[in-house]
Amino acid sequence: MRRPCPQSATRIERGCIVSTRSDLGIVVRRRGSRVVLVRIVKGPLPRHRADIHPSWFGTIQMGLRLGDVIRCVPGVVNVHCLYPMRATTPDVLLQRIDKAVTRELAIRQDEDASRQRPGGPAIPHHRYG
Repeated sequence: MRRPCPQSATRIERGCIVSTRSDLGIVVRRRGSRVVLVRIVKGPLPRHRADIHPSWFGTIQMGLRLGDVIRCVPGVVNVHCLYPMRATTPDVLLQRIDKAVTRELAIRQDEDASRQRPGGPAIPHHRYG
């Protein structure tokens, strides 16, 4: 009996937990043969401003361990490089991921703009308010 290819592009959609060559990730958005992906970091020691912790129920539902975080720094990956796992992400957590990704992209855009100003980088006002 012939088994389906694990890199089947039809099963990878928003909210799927996928495996890449090096780690796990969550699909945030899919456009054609490319996906926007955020990584699942296993018990990180260094923290990042874009890290969010799933609830204990979400952790169990996704098959993760306590202490694992979702690093909401988006990256674009070809869908054929991914292997879909059986678990999916709860809708409430996907909404939190969307907000964290939007916030991280806005902060990075602000940082890039402040580096390009003459006279040195400016401190963004929203960080201290």
